[in-house]
Amino acid sequence: MKIIELLNEKEKWTTGTFARDIFGRPVFSGGHEAISWCLGGAINKCYYDAGPIIIRKVEEKIIEVIKRLYKNYPANFQENGQWVIRVFNDNLDFTTFEDIQKVLDEADV
Repeated sequence: MKIIELLNEKEKWTTGTFARDIFGRPVFSGGHEAISWCLGGAINKCYYDAGPIIIRKVEEKIIEVIKRLYKNYPANFQENGQWVIRVFNDNLDFTTFEDIQKVLDEADV
């Protein structure tokens, strides 16, 4: 399953933790009780079985798209790896669900 298919509704997206259950409590992103995911949690949910090399390639693809589409993003966004994804996902002053979908659509993941 692609991440864009997992995060196909706003209610399935979360911030502040990798995943949440029906009560809004943080849970393991790969667990059956998870009903919403942040961008990083969705990467883990969709690509965990593919292994760390594929996960890293997916992360790099997403980071490349974020940096290309959001050049005016805050300075701390320019860090590498999961930090970029977490900062982008959790910055509610800047990032919307529509931004998440735009990145996922462009990255085709």
